[in-house]
Amino acid sequence: LPTRLSRCINVKDDFGAVGNGVADDAAVLQAALNAAFGSASSPHGGSIANIPVYFPAGLYITSVPLVVTNVQGGIIFGDGVLQTNIKFVPSGGTITPVNSEGITPVLWLNGFYASTMTGLGFVGPSDTTTWSTVCLWLGPDGLLGGTGSHGNLFENIRTTSTTYGIFFGSANAQAVSENTCLNCEWGIGGAGHNLVGFFCSGGNTLNMKVIGGGCSGNGTAGFKTNNSASITSIISVAMDNNAQDIDLAATAQCTVIGVRAEDAAFIKTGSAPTVAINCNQADAGGTVNGYMTGPSATFTGTLSNPGGNTPTL
Repeated sequence: LPTRLSRCINVKDDFGAVGNGVADDAAVLQAALNAAFGSASSPHGGSIANIPVYFPAGLYITSVPLVVTNVQGGIIFGDGVLQTNIKFVPSGGTITPVNSEGITPVLWLNGFYASTMTGLGFVGPSDTTTWSTVCLWLGPDGLLGGTGSHGNLFENIRTTSTTYGIFFGSANAQAVSENTCLNCEWGIGGAGHNLVGFFCSGGNTLNMKVIGGGCSGNGTAGFKTNNSASITSIISVAMDNNAQDIDLAATAQCTVIGVRAEDAAFIKTGSAPTVAINCNQADAGGTVNGYMTGPSATFTGTLSNPGGNTPTL
């Protein structure tokens, strides 16, 4: 453990980040990430030169999107979502996309493989209308012979105040698959936090797994896929204050297990098999019509309906 800690980059102690919620830390945060993983033009890739990056407790302001490129086996960590947050406050109030896909992230993981991120909160620019801002974007551009974004673990991550909380996928054919999210929060209690909490897009964006945590306050959907992207399993997640908890595209398939949903619109499916097992619906308003809709919807489990209405599946 002491040897490992001696090779850890501390963004405050080693690079002078302030983290007081006022100072713009963009330059020093990017410098710290570059020192750990290489620059966008010369990434370390899977080299043993990669160094874990630690964000101590604080609210770090960045005026431009942060980027890491072709990271393999990297570690980025903080002191937990109640202690360590990175907030995007665009320079001059102008939201500028990072590339031709029109996306502006707080942190762009441009190739992120077999890596771990834990204990960090991400706050967007209070934008829930443009369909362009993202807290975390795993969208490899395929340049520099870079890797895809797969085999990663995201643990104790929170996203809020953007159009997308976390966005998996890009317009090219780079693989974005087999990623696991453990005890993360896509939005927090109440309404108006993101438009979509957890989004998967593209034909090569496959087999995402979500275990534990919560998904709340998302104006369009908590979990959403399009094209043939897939979330294979959503397990033991609490959902409330979402316009639609889970919205799956025509070719996506998913197994939902042990979820507690407090919204009337639980799962909207396409043609692929989607099964909800031992889920608990507890809509205090008592209206669950349309609770689970679509040609492939199958439900087994408990419906707790204080209003006394019979659910329509």
